[in-house]
Amino acid sequence: AVDAVQLKLSYPSPNSYTVGTAITALSPTTSETILSYSVSPALPAGLTLNTSTGVISGTPTVVSPTTTYTVTGTNTATGCTNTSTRLITVNALPAVSTTATATTLCAGASTTITAANANTYVWQPGGSTTNPLTVTPASTTTYTVTGTNTATGCTNTSTRLITVNALPAVSTTATATTLCAGASTTITAA
Repeated sequence: AVDAVQLKLSYPSPNSYTVGTAITALSPTTSETILSYSVSPALPAGLTLNTSTGVISGTPTVVSPTTTYTVTGTNTATGCTNTSTRLITVNALPAVSTTATATTLCAGASTTITAANANTYVWQPGGSTTNPLTVTPASTTTYTVTGTNTATGCTNTSTRLITVNALPAVSTTATATTLCAGASTTITAA
């Protein structure tokens, strides 16, 4: 006789992941002991299903469009099975990049750094969300921008080194600093 009580199987959210970022392990919720699990089609590259525990884990290594995956749980003692479907999407990291109007400055000068290939940006040091960002660093500084693709929630970073050169020390001497009309002096720069 077939057991009238259907085995229950479900997984928590989220369903969207980022290439190169480890996912939080997804443990199934079940109504009874499941002894084996399988998935169809195969999970995106880098993600695995533990066939004994049903845990989905790993780090996705390739972009994958939204796909419906079916996990089947079987209680081999009772013969009961059930399935859980979930949509999984693996998104690309935004290819955040930066350019600068100048990467080497004299002390006191400014440059403008522009980030590209994301929707929102946060700069460090400073925490500014302005893009482009105009800076006047007092010393050589590495600026890091974190860009976010607001459609996917994926983030990535880019850095830009701005080198600051000290101004040359210039001094002068004169053979005479007070003169009468028609007199001359010699000024020497050092």
